[in-house]
Amino acid sequence: NLTARGHLAGLSGLVRVAIVVVATFRTVLTLSLLYFGILFLSYTANLGDFILNCVALLFIQDIDELCYRLLLSTDKQKAIKTLEPPTIDSRQFDRFRHVLPFFELVVLACILVTTWIASGPLHTFSNSYIHGAYEEAY
Repeated sequence: NLTARGHLAGLSGLVRVAIVVVATFRTVLTLSLLYFGILFLSYTANLGDFILNCVALLFIQDIDELCYRLLLSTDKQKAIKTLEPPTIDSRQFDRFRHVLPFFELVVLACILVTTWIASGPLHTFSNSYIHGAYEEAY
């Protein structure tokens, strides 16, 4: 019976911090998987290995869903599915309006640093290592 809806009354500060940490970790993991997955797939020799490597990357991406389904009871999964979407009162965020430009600057700096690292010395090292390992194998 998925017609009965649950209501989320509130979240403690610790739970909010945990949500931010998990969301940040998942974002970094997804972007890393995207970058290194493309790099990994670019060195695939034939179509069969390419398809197998794509399936392996999808498996890595779906590990969190697998853990959710295996480790959480069906009652808790049902309770989460039937939760109403939370509503956000915009007045709660008025006190953080002065922090928003700083947050945007931090996000921009993170993007720039990540781009620099991906195209800078580490990228050169990883390319020389991969090319060297590839040439030794063949």
